[in-house]
Amino acid sequence: MPAPSEVTSRTSLLHRLTALWALAESGLGGLLFALHIPATGLLLGAFSTVIISLLAYYAARPARSILQALVLVLLVKAAVSPHSPPPAYLAVGFQGLVGAALFGSGLPFRLAAVLLGGLALAESALQKVIVLTILFGKSLWQALDAAYASLVSEFHLPAGASATGWVLGAFVGGYGLWGLLVGAWAGRLPAVLGRRRHEIATRFAALPTAATPADFAPKARKKRWPALLLLLAGIMAVFLWQPGGLPRALYVVLRSIAAVLLLLYFIQPLLKALLTHWLSRRQPDEHRQAREIMALLPRLRGLVRPAWDLSAGRRLRLAAFVENLIILSVFQEDDA
Repeated sequence: MPAPSEVTSRTSLLHRLTALWALAESGLGGLLFALHIPATGLLLGAFSTVIISLLAYYAARPARSILQALVLVLLVKAAVSPHSPPPAYLAVGFQGLVGAALFGSGLPFRLAAVLLGGLALAESALQKVIVLTILFGKSLWQALDAAYASLVSEFHLPAGASATGWVLGAFVGGYGLWGLLVGAWAGRLPAVLGRRRHEIATRFAALPTAATPADFAPKARKKRWPALLLLLAGIMAVFLWQPGGLPRALYVVLRSIAAVLLLLYFIQPLLKALLTHWLSRRQPDEHRQAREIMALLPRLRGLVRPAWDLSAGRRLRLAAFVENLIILSVFQEDDA
């Protein structure tokens, strides 16, 4: 555990890390896309793993600090990114709860970070599979199995696991492996940040002042209840309707469209309303801290571009970018 003298205030350090986590969950993806940074989805999941690990490393009571940060991040996410789909809240909730359990269990810090990375990214992959199944039904996997069986028969290949098994195993396994690698890197990150803090602060001071990006929060839209009721009736008709002589492929397309509309216009708003109700019942002090974090977001957004520019020339540029962003966001005031 670092000495208290390493940072101006442990509370301030944790507060800035929480703000950085909130930035990632409320709009960092759009900024990364604007910078043409590849693998944005995988990077965001990895970024959350890194921030949770750092919260555990610097906190006196890791589990409690992670859970407190999780509530604040959810509050900020609901306020700043009301358009976020329910799976996004599920993912961040899973990451926070698993992180609190692992780092509060007494496991060595590096082992807990590796396990968090593997579990968090594997859950992200499984979540995507569940969403695909909801949208397209079993027909998607049945079609995949049928195509695989045809290839096996045509080329006289040995029969083995179904195509679905291979695809899902490779998909979840790939995400999980990436998560393990990220967790291993996160376990070594505190030492790396300590070594690079002065260098990055010096190089950042030589850059022109970065402009703060505009807030891209979408405008609220008015809902038309008659149209929604008519839409719901159409969706239910598709689910209850027996295709009969209709081509199977056309019915699958109609069902997929109906599932998407049901998710976007009914299930998502309902889950969002339940989450908002739960968050509204939190303690006033948590709402105050959430407002303080939201006040930090414009400054943190303005550090994304300099962090990316300062990573130019590094062999592992994405890793250097994350290191730079954390240093500039969390330690810059301490090094000033």
